[in-house]
Amino acid sequence: MTKPVGAVQKPKPVGAVQKPAKGASANPPVAGAHDDAKKGPFDSLGLLDLLYAVPVGDLAVRVSSAELGAVSNAAWAYLAVCLTTLGFSWIGLHHNRAEMTMAEGTAADNEGPGNRGFVIDEGFGSVRFVQFVVEIGIIGLYFAMSLKLQLPGERPDGTPIPESLSLTWLVGLLAWVFAAYLAWDLLDIVQAHRKDLTVWRHEAWVGGIVTAVFTLVFWVSWILSHHLHRWREDPIVWAGPIIALLYLYRVVQEQAKKRLRH
Repeated sequence: MTKPVGAVQKPKPVGAVQKPAKGASANPPVAGAHDDAKKGPFDSLGLLDLLYAVPVGDLAVRVSSAELGAVSNAAWAYLAVCLTTLGFSWIGLHHNRAEMTMAEGTAADNEGPGNRGFVIDEGFGSVRFVQFVVEIGIIGLYFAMSLKLQLPGERPDGTPIPESLSLTWLVGLLAWVFAAYLAWDLLDIVQAHRKDLTVWRHEAWVGGIVTAVFTLVFWVSWILSHHLHRWREDPIVWAGPIIALLYLYRVVQEQAKKRLRH
C-alpha cells in the first residue's frame, strides 16, 4: 500500500537505532580497523617512519651547523649518497607495506607477499618479528653512515672545525646494509615456504637473488676501497656509481617481481 501524496512521515525519536538496509551488514567496519586496512590502499606512518627521521635529522643538524661555503664537493657527494640510500629505502618500506594491504582479488594476490602480515599480529618468536628487528637494525646502520662525516664549522669557543670524512667507512656501511637486506629477504623466503604460497615464494627467491648479487658488488667495492686511494679524489668517480647502483637495485627488484606476476 502506497502512502498518499503529501502525507507527513512520522519523525523518528532521537537516539533510535536505524535498521540496516536489506543485504547490508549490521556491524559496519570501523574506519582504520586492521582487517579493513588490508582491503585497500591504506598506508599510514608507523614506528619505522619515525625511526627514519633520526638519521635524516642527524644529517640536517650537521648541515645547519656547517659553513656551507667551505663544504667540499666530496662532502656534498657523501651527503647525497646518504640521503639517496635513506630515500630509496623509505620508498621500499612503503612498497612492502602496500603489499601487505593490497586487495586480495586475484590468485596472485591471494598467494602473494600480502600474506606476510603485520608484526603486531605475530608473536615475539615468529619469523616476522625477527624480520621487523632486522628492519630496525637497518635504520641503525643508516644512522651510522654519517658518523665519520664532519662538516667544516666553528665551535662555541671560536675554534674552527675541520672537514673530515671516510669514504671507506661509507662503502663499508653500505656493504653491511645490503647484507642486512639479504637477511631480510632470507627471512621472507622462510615465511613463504612455511605458508606454502607459490607466488610469494617465487617473488621472495627472486628478490633474494637480486639482493645477493648487489651485496656481493658492494662487499667487493669495500675491499677494493682499502687499496685504491686515487678514486677518493674525485667525488664523481665514486658517488655517481654508488647512487647508480642504489637506483639500479630498486629497479631490478621491482621489474623482476612484476614479471613474475604477469
